Amino acid sequence: MNFEYDRKSLRSYIGNQFLQSEIVLACWEGGSKATGHIDIYSDLDIVVVVNEKDKEHCLDLFNKIICTRFKIRHKWEVRTQGWHGGLQGMYSLEDMPDYFFIDFTVFSKKEAMCFLDVPRHGKADFIFNKLETLIPFKPNTDKIHSSAEKFLKEKSDKYIFIEKIIRKEIQRKNTIDVIAFYKNLLGLLVEAWGVEYRPERYDFGFRYLKKDLPQEKYRLLEKLMLPSDVNDIAQNLEIIRKLYKKSVLNIKNSISNYN
Repeated sequence: MNFEYDRKSLRSYIGNQFLQSEIVLACWEGGSKATGHIDIYSDLDIVVVVNEKDKEHCLDLFNKIICTRFKIRHKWEVRTQGWHGGLQGMYSLEDMPDYFFIDFTVFSKKEAMCFLDVPRHGKADFIFNKLETLIPFKPNTDKIHSSAEKFLKEKSDKYIFIEKIIRKEIQRKNTIDVIAFYKNLLGLLVEAWGVEYRPERYDFGFRYLKKDLPQEKYRLLEKLMLPSDVNDIAQNLEIIRKLYKKSVLNIKNSISNYN
């Protein structure tokens, strides 16, 4: 099976079917295709825009479109107000690679706008677009710096208390609590590095770090995320504290230079 051909054919089939529907106002491929990092493991991210009242109808229509030609192997759907207000479904199909699935989301026009933020989500690859107002954009630098200021205001000293909790739970021999809060501490470091190295999507957590962080930072984070035991975690706390404080200082200097 030529997977790339099947992937393109699937995208074309879905797009052509939606183009014939009066309720669908736009359709694009996001995800790896939009960010330019597509590979053989990438899923097919399809985004559709409709009027608010038509969202559930559109999700039903998508199911009909898929079931007309394919057999669904697994399906998971969110039919209440889900991610950023959209309705979402994930579908794996028979006769497709096991790791491949369709990630389908339907938004209203207002909800869809934030996903056209190019630095954050990549450049939407439109299959069709009936709306002149749906245009990919880049936010101004003021918005990016306001995110940095928000991080400093809300979280710059948070690590102190998470570290205290970890040290307490180590003394109590509560291993699961130690691991849980240790992950929180690493998440805080990742967020600080996000503000430094990918401010447009600093809040993406652990996703896409291999692409966004300097290689030496990524390799160090790998080591920190794989402690062999609680003693390793205790020793790593000092390393994380120094890395976090340095990152916060860099963010403060960046804001000062901008202002």
